[in-house]
Amino acid sequence: HTKYSRNLFDGISHRRYAIVCEEVTEFYRENINRQYASGAAPGMTVEPELPDSLVKTGREFSDTAIISISRFSGEGWDRSSVEFKGEFNPWPNEVSMPRTAGIIFPDGDFYLTREEKVMITKVTAAFPKVVVVLNVGGIIDVSWIKDNPSISSALLAWQGGMEGGLAAADILFGSVNPSGKLPDTFAAHVN
Repeated sequence: HTKYSRNLFDGISHRRYAIVCEEVTEFYRENINRQYASGAAPGMTVEPELPDSLVKTGREFSDTAIISISRFSGEGWDRSSVEFKGEFNPWPNEVSMPRTAGIIFPDGDFYLTREEKVMITKVTAAFPKVVVVLNVGGIIDVSWIKDNPSISSALLAWQGGMEGGLAAADILFGSVNPSGKLPDTFAAHVN
C-alpha cells in the first residue's frame, strides 16, 4: 500500500507531454470512482458504454487515441477462459473475487469483454492513430491488437508500481527507450 500512485493520465499530465481531452478523462474518472465506491477492485471493473458524442468530442480534440485495458492479477490468480463455477478457488474462505470475475468477464478474464470490444470498435473507427496500453499483470489475449490494422502500437505496462503512469508516459512519448526484453510469450489461445 503506497501513499499515492500515478496512472497514465497523471503521467502524461505531470510530464506535460500532451493535453488530454478533459471530457473523456472526466467521463472515465467519474465512472471508475463510482465503481470503486461500490466495492470494485482495480482491474475488476466494467467498461462503461462510451457515448458516441464523447467519441466525437475526443476525435475533434485529437487524431490520436490511447486505449488502456486493465486486468486484476495477483498471487494465486491465473487467467481464465471460462467463468468461475466453483472448480478452483485460491482463497478457501473467500469466493467474492472469482465470482466477481465470472460476472465481469463471462468468457474469462483472458479475453476482452463485449463492452471492451464495443469501445475498441468505436475508437478505432473514429481515430486514425490508436495506441493500446495493457495495464495487466498477467497474460491476456492480444490477437485483437495484431489483427486490427487501425492499432499502430501497443505498450505492455505490466505492473508499473506507484510511478507506473510516469514510466508509461515516458515510453509512449519517446523520452526513454524501454530496452527490456520479455522472457515470456503471450499464448494465442488460453488453452
